[in-house]
Amino acid sequence: MHDAEVNTQASFNSITDEIVPLTMSSWFDSCINLTEFENIENIDTSEVQSMVNMFDTCSSLDLSSFDTSKVKNMELIFGNCTNLTTIYVGDN
Repeated sequence: MHDAEVNTQASFNSITDEIVPLTMSSWFDSCINLTEFENIENIDTSEVQSMVNMFDTCSSLDLSSFDTSKVKNMELIFGNCTNLTTIYVGDN
């Protein structure tokens, strides 16, 4: 039996078109090994209205580039994040 490669990084390096989602619900749900978001600031979160379960079970988060001014629902955004000790956020 071969061990599957464990991905610990979500990379947004090659984004060439503007991404402006209205919802980010469950985007990283159950990504238990995810510890790094490379260039997540390339996603414009200014129109996002829902982040329900977005980071369920994640363990390390830097959200300093997120604009959450229009988010109406963040229910369980950090649900089951039992190893989460620090969240980095910006002024917005």
